[in-house]
Amino acid sequence: MTFLAGLLFGYDQGVISGALPLIQDDLGLSTIESEIITSWVTLGALFGALVAGWMADRLGRRWTSSSRRCASSSAATTRRPGKARCTA
Repeated sequence: MTFLAGLLFGYDQGVISGALPLIQDDLGLSTIESEIITSWVTLGALFGALVAGWMADRLGRRWTSSSRRCASSSAATTRRPGKARCTA
């Protein structure tokens, strides 16, 4: 399980490094502001691990996994259309 968590964390870091130039262009960010956004990925992973661990202890792994799927689905379906940029 730890291997999978480390793998996904590395993947998240790769995604933010690829998205960062687009975010900088869209929002007109300075270097320091970009570094802060990148560090939020790490803080988000820490916060998510703490919450998921607490939920797994209290509710069990099945309910924790179900709530994660529900949150991911709702986040994916509530994006604002027309705001996404595709660079194909």
